[in-house]
Amino acid sequence: MAVLLRVLSITPRYDSTSGGDGLYARNLAVACGSLGVVMDVLTVMHGKFVQFNCISWEKRPYGLDYNDMGDVPKDIIRLNYYSSRARESLKASIRRARPDLIHVHGIHQYFTVASLEPLRRFSGPIVLTVHDYKLLCGNAGFFSDRTASPCMRCLQGRYTPPLFERCKRSSVLASGGAAFQMALWSVARGLDVFDAFHCGSQFVGNLIRQNNRLADRVVTVRLPALRGTSEVIAKEEPRTLRLAYVGRMVIHKGPLVFAQAVAGLPCPIDVYGDGFLRSQAEVLLEGTPQARFHGWVDHERLDRDLGLGTIVILPYLANETFCYAAVEAMARGCCVVASARGAIPELITHGINGILIEDTEPVAFRRAVVKLLGTPNSVFQMGRNAMIAASELPTLTGHAKSMIELYEKLIRKKSQ
Repeated sequence: MAVLLRVLSITPRYDSTSGGDGLYARNLAVACGSLGVVMDVLTVMHGKFVQFNCISWEKRPYGLDYNDMGDVPKDIIRLNYYSSRARESLKASIRRARPDLIHVHGIHQYFTVASLEPLRRFSGPIVLTVHDYKLLCGNAGFFSDRTASPCMRCLQGRYTPPLFERCKRSSVLASGGAAFQMALWSVARGLDVFDAFHCGSQFVGNLIRQNNRLADRVVTVRLPALRGTSEVIAKEEPRTLRLAYVGRMVIHKGPLVFAQAVAGLPCPIDVYGDGFLRSQAEVLLEGTPQARFHGWVDHERLDRDLGLGTIVILPYLANETFCYAAVEAMARGCCVVASARGAIPELITHGINGILIEDTEPVAFRRAVVKLLGTPNSVFQMGRNAMIAASELPTLTGHAKSMIELYEKLIRKKSQ
């Protein structure tokens, strides 16, 4: 197949277990590569900056056939301020890949403000996929850990609110660090290096357009289902009703809301995931004998465990940019009970293929779950409808073609 173009993908994470950004970056790179794009990836693995070609690397065992760019300085990762190693790694990667376009999936955490120098020198277009709100929010989610609620005070590019809001870990020190980091990016005019901000949902596109500096560079291309329902071992036969939580156990994902909502319910309760709130969730459920914590598991395990009759509860407190946890659960035939926040209502039609909860208090989720446990047939029917809804999302190949069209459009515009 003829080569269409050369793209360098910059992503802090590139695997199937790291969350939506790494999952999407990996699948998009391979899909674009299969369509003739020369897709190189610069990422972090085993504590090192590494670069590889996505297709040749995917055909070899994990950890082989990549260019070692050097160790990631741990102190810089912790502070997120400046990394000369990241700067030099990016320079070397651009020289080796010779890309026509750079696609960034994440840049603040590992690559730091130091990455702006080689990006500015790059003559082609640069697109950023908005996986979180780090480009405008020091706490990444337009969310305050202190109040456990959304916060939009930084939407227009202000970087001082964290100092007063204490939004990061409810800590003055951590929030001050977030404010300082965003001040660095603001002074360095970091947002100016991007020619387009790719938003994967209407919600995110509409939100980012509210920032006047970014409005004319926002492009909405809906994110895809990374696997079709035919690729998922969806349980066609209804099984005993069970409850599940899938994801990171951090404040904005609502694991403690989940634990309080399901405590004492007389049915199997499975928690898949980990995080610093796990111990608190375990305490809340220690008197619930059928509750089990599994930690992180692979997709094959989830395919076996989840299916028709599983009620997946996602009591998110922040505004999700897309929510792959919901999509994956729906593709498996689960009835998803989720917060009506962010892009989630674009996936779930209340009462048809899942349940949306406006009030994020535990009692609201408990009320909805208890009702579902008393009406198994509605759980099974919503699970079947969820599989249909998931199958109607753009396919990975179709989405990759749309992104290639965007790449080519940006290249033509840049060359004019």
